[in-house]
Amino acid sequence: MVDVHTIASFISLRYEYQYGSRIDEMKLHILLYFMQRECIVQTGNPLFEATFYAHTFGPYLPEVHAAYISNSLHDVLPSNIIAEYKTIFDSVFELLSAKKTRSLSNLIHGEGSWKRAMMQGEGTPMDVQDIKEDATRFRVRRFLLSNLEQFHKPVYV
Repeated sequence: MVDVHTIASFISLRYEYQYGSRIDEMKLHILLYFMQRECIVQTGNPLFEATFYAHTFGPYLPEVHAAYISNSLHDVLPSNIIAEYKTIFDSVFELLSAKKTRSLSNLIHGEGSWKRAMMQGEGTPMDVQDIKEDATRFRVRRFLLSNLEQFHKPVYV
């Protein structure tokens, strides 16, 4: 697993390089959640060991909040880690980084892990097992969508 501070730094630096501005904090937390989920989808394992907490607008990592506020997200991700997780980083970043934070928040509100934690109140830890269940549902959905053409072939009688 990779240190969450280093992953947050990677996202922050990549965002600033690509868009020319600092990523907003909520978007950073949400992209971290989706990278965690995507890593579970692709590898079966989490990308980093950190506990997300349910917040009104999405998941929240206290250690990332502290680093963001102190403007200390400048760690460089080693090239071997970038290579190992390239498909995860690229797919999440390319699909979601340009979206408005509010749209990303709406996506999070559909995640079972966030819903279950919020039922217990804001600030409740999000269980990694629940995130794994979200990843399993997403993996099945992705499989079905990728094979949709096959299921809709015309039947000639």
